[in-house]
Amino acid sequence: MREQIGTPPAGYKSVNSYLTVVDVPRLIEFLKGTFDAVVTAQIKQPDGKIQHAEVRVGDSLVMVGPPQVDSLIRTEDRHRPGTFYVFVADVDATCRRAAALGAEIWEPPAETFYGDRVAGFTDANGNRWWIATRKEALSPTELQERAEQHWHVRTQAIGKSVTKTVLLEFLRRHRYAVEASQGEEGFPEAALVQFVVNDRLELFFDSFDSTRKVANLRRDPRVAFVIGGHTAGDACTVQYEGMVDVPGGEELEYLKSSYFAVHPDGPGRSRQRGISYFRVRPRWVRYTNFNAAPAQIVVFEGAALGADQAKEGAAASPYAEPKTPWRPDVEQERYFNPFLSSTRAAL
Repeated sequence: MREQIGTPPAGYKSVNSYLTVVDVPRLIEFLKGTFDAVVTAQIKQPDGKIQHAEVRVGDSLVMVGPPQVDSLIRTEDRHRPGTFYVFVADVDATCRRAAALGAEIWEPPAETFYGDRVAGFTDANGNRWWIATRKEALSPTELQERAEQHWHVRTQAIGKSVTKTVLLEFLRRHRYAVEASQGEEGFPEAALVQFVVNDRLELFFDSFDSTRKVANLRRDPRVAFVIGGHTAGDACTVQYEGMVDVPGGEELEYLKSSYFAVHPDGPGRSRQRGISYFRVRPRWVRYTNFNAAPAQIVVFEGAALGADQAKEGAAASPYAEPKTPWRPDVEQERYFNPFLSSTRAAL
């Protein structure tokens, strides 16, 4: 019987997986050894290398082929590892088979809140495989209830692991922040500032009186900052909201000395005309770390901002120069003040 044109052929689904990998034979052997896969079709090039293969894993079809280096595909797109969720009869046994074939196991077999026993690994071609055995059949309502309980427990655990001390040490690893204040017409206006932080999580920074932010903060003391995430791959940041004030007397001198110890250009800036100093007291702080697995998202507000560090264990480390500190790339004189220059810069 001839296949009906316009519909998926027998054995295929409307959507079929296709993996582009450098070492096709090795992936095929991995699939055969791990999942008892069966090769159902293949096409070879004149040199005998596999141009295209079709492998059946259970009731599913996986197509495999090498990068098409002579095609119009961009170089960075010629090898794209895939991610799969495969149901198997025995997760533990399948995981052991994958490991014996060289897979990197990054998630050992474990029970999950959604009813599956799951493991995860990566094959030699970089493909990520989740394997699962269904242990419980849950209704949509039961699944949602389990999910809410899971996220509650997870959030509580993360909150215990990220303390005020952790937050303070993160802030002390950074020297610069993006500051936002409210402009005269009500729109947010952003600027880059250099800062220090004390043990009370108060920020301290300077700015020239001719800047927008100084005018804004004197009119409205509410201010916000984003700290971190300056470099590619850095997915850890702090969002900080608070109120500014202008310290004076001995308190100001103490804060300035702390600031100058971290920012060597501070004394030179202090001798220029029209510079002001601001302290920020926190009202709400959120620590977000997507570099961690699972991700850490913790909010500090109210009593949490005034927590006694002695009750949390070791106090935060004092300032130390980072191994590779991020600094803005500014090709100007060391103490150049663009707001007093004849060539006024917009900021």
